[in-house]
Amino acid sequence: PRLRLEEPRPSVHELDPMGFGNLVHAALERWGRAAAGRTAAGREAETDPGRLERELLEALEGERTSGFVPELRGAFEVQMALAAERLRAFARVQAAWAAQGWRPLHAELAFGTKAGERAPPGLGATGIRLTGRIDRVDVHPELGHAALDYKTAAEPGDPEAEHRKGSGEWKDLQLPLYRVLLRSIGLEVAPQRLGYCSLPSNPSRTEIRLTGGWDDAFAAAAGAEAERI
Repeated sequence: PRLRLEEPRPSVHELDPMGFGNLVHAALERWGRAAAGRTAAGREAETDPGRLERELLEALEGERTSGFVPELRGAFEVQMALAAERLRAFARVQAAWAAQGWRPLHAELAFGTKAGERAPPGLGATGIRLTGRIDRVDVHPELGHAALDYKTAAEPGDPEAEHRKGSGEWKDLQLPLYRVLLRSIGLEVAPQRLGYCSLPSNPSRTEIRLTGGWDDAFAAAAGAEAERI
């Protein structure tokens, strides 16, 4: 202590916010890959909230088994229970979303240079490579495709407020650049079909929120800002 030395791997008694978010994301990814597999096999998306809840909790248990020691105690158990609570709320939202005709097509669709990733497209005149990972891509028989990003922050996210200030200054280009990534593999997503799937701390506020008000002009402005940067 006098020398202020630190252990290379200090003892951890609970997950930090990023670690908790990663746990929920991992469970959603595990579930999403199975759901996308059903879509690829020509099967309909699951619309029963009870069955979806069981699938999601099984995915969480799979992450617990593969990533944690069996004898969890204290804060870890509490965090597992909180993660399960969020996934139960998500099951109800997902069931309603699927009942509208949406089916998961891709889960954790990655663009990069590693094995198994899609080739990153070039951006603008410079051709700089755009890499990234899209949490989920869904397909609808009439509405086309939607690209969703999971959010596990305490409060549900607002795509429009988180991308641009009221003054018009850009803060984030994440969702508009999803369109660039998907277009490179032949999937066209309308600007109003981009959005967040929020799993906040209050389960009653779980939602899938699409941008809604975005149009081609907004998307073009985002693309121009990305090229300028």
